[in-house]
Amino acid sequence: MRDLTEPASRRPPRWVWPRTAATVLVAAAVVVSTAWGVDRWRDDSVAGAPDRSAVVQLPRLVPSPGVLVRSRVRADASLRVTQWIRPGSVLLSELTLRVLPAPGDGPPAAIELRDLRIRADARVLAEPVAELVSGQRVAVPFYGYVRAIRLDYVLEGAVIRSESSAPGRGLARLNLVQVAGPGTDQTHVFETRVLERRGGSVLSMACGDVTGVLQSCGRGVARGWQTSVHGSATARPVVSVVDLPSA
Repeated sequence: MRDLTEPASRRPPRWVWPRTAATVLVAAAVVVSTAWGVDRWRDDSVAGAPDRSAVVQLPRLVPSPGVLVRSRVRADASLRVTQWIRPGSVLLSELTLRVLPAPGDGPPAAIELRDLRIRADARVLAEPVAELVSGQRVAVPFYGYVRAIRLDYVLEGAVIRSESSAPGRGLARLNLVQVAGPGTDQTHVFETRVLERRGGSVLSMACGDVTGVLQSCGRGVARGWQTSVHGSATARPVVSVVDLPSA
């Protein structure tokens, strides 16, 4: 099995995702099971009055309905993620966020979500939890229907560093946070970038299916790479090969 962190020119256009990573999921269906336990947002979590400075501006790339996930790779191999959601004509009053376990042999590797900030239309919602780790989820009610949502958070453990064949290179897994609710099971646009002025680059992107087969996907954009996943994307891995930026 070839190391996915090798330059694209050395790899065949099609490969099989290693068994250790075959369980990476990009989930967009509404979560109804309570097996993992759901934390509820406190009743006092919504700001008392709209804040015009907090109005969510949706980028043109956000599908209608659909989701745009923009991940920026940092020097410490964490991801700074911004996620925009446009419900379209769907009335959206609640979301559920869940951190999925990373693939691996033996006990699943821990993924940690922290520094979560949520804005809905012109409101800033109080932070529901200090952090979420693999398997945990939280329900976020909006106390009314919303048309535009923005999530900002940091993901730890989502980038696998190359230890041998390509030092300084990593494999970023882009779909380890499940955001579920009406209208979120439509088109997803994934975009990976590196922090500006710190070097580093995004070399390629690959998308898979439920069988674990990965193929090159997307196209290069300014400082990054971009692809779209149409329809329900449950159980599809989406990854980027990156040169990590300097500290």
